[in-house]
Amino acid sequence: MAGTVILFLVYFGTWNVIVQTLAWTSGEVKDYIQNEFFKIYGIESPDVVNIFSLLYDEGSSEVILRSWVALISLSIISVSTILSYFILGYLTIKKLNEHAIQVSQKTAKLQKDLLKALSVQTIIPICISFFPCVICWYSPIFNIHFGRFLNCLEVIALSTFPFCDPVAIVLCLPALRKRVFSGKSSSISMPGLN
Repeated sequence: MAGTVILFLVYFGTWNVIVQTLAWTSGEVKDYIQNEFFKIYGIESPDVVNIFSLLYDEGSSEVILRSWVALISLSIISVSTILSYFILGYLTIKKLNEHAIQVSQKTAKLQKDLLKALSVQTIIPICISFFPCVICWYSPIFNIHFGRFLNCLEVIALSTFPFCDPVAIVLCLPALRKRVFSGKSSSISMPGLN
């Protein structure tokens, strides 16, 4: 648990240092994105950090270099976060397999079902949140302009997440799946309390 908190603090601190030192918006960038922002969103550009608008070729060499370093650094952090999910998942599976002989068959099955549900809970945000963000980060590099289409798609994807996550868990765990689809109410008997 302490390792997870430390890892979170390292990611949080690194991300903030990169954004504060490399991703700040200069006057050149604000002027550059104002027209595009108005064309896409229909409003004047707000005073926000927007490092990825710097990736267009028209910026000064200092701005472009700063953008590339920030984008690559943030991409490394993002990918390392996802890799840590897979590494921790592998270590969890390895530990469960080591202790499988020490627990009952029912407990081992429950642990595997819970791990499957946890995997689904990890994969859904990666597909719904991370990959569309990566597309938004890298599309300016290749001069791909998605306009409002990608914005609308991402809003829809993010708004479906609160629905998809519990539905996926219900479908992954047999006890929850039986409860939801059978519609029967089951009571838990506890000896000594009845």
